[in-house]
Amino acid sequence: MAIERIRCPRCEQLSFRREGDTSPFQCQNDTCAQDAEARRLAEPATLTTAEIAADRWNRFGAAVLRDPRTDGWVYYVSFGDRIKIGTSRDVAARLRNLYHDELLAIEPGSTIVERERHQQFSGLRVEGQREWFHDSPALREHIARIRAEHGDPAAILAGAA
Repeated sequence: MAIERIRCPRCEQLSFRREGDTSPFQCQNDTCAQDAEARRLAEPATLTTAEIAADRWNRFGAAVLRDPRTDGWVYYVSFGDRIKIGTSRDVAARLRNLYHDELLAIEPGSTIVERERHQQFSGLRVEGQREWFHDSPALREHIARIRAEHGDPAAILAGAA
């Protein structure tokens, strides 16, 4: 049985898994995982867009004030029988560090929109996973609506480059 070396895109710690393992990558560094969970729990889920913008203005000034709802992309990728709903400002770079089969769709959005999608499909969440969901007709219909509204994700990313 061959072993595959994998480097965490966040903390860069080297991990190992069996070659051919199709499960989504999970960092084995406890500090990395704990930091991610602490950041997720610290993010207020009920702030309005205006409140978030005001907070950014107060903390960082006008130079970094961005629209918190559309500052980046919410992406949908498949991996086996699961679909990941994630967010990134640079989806192409994120996909280079993420095991996936296919980029299904992208829509303008940031962690706010991503959180809304996670809540919308919470009943489909893979147990123990925050961003992975079981494939389902409801989720596929949502993805089809995003593609119809925003277009082919590969074409969008090609235009963003």
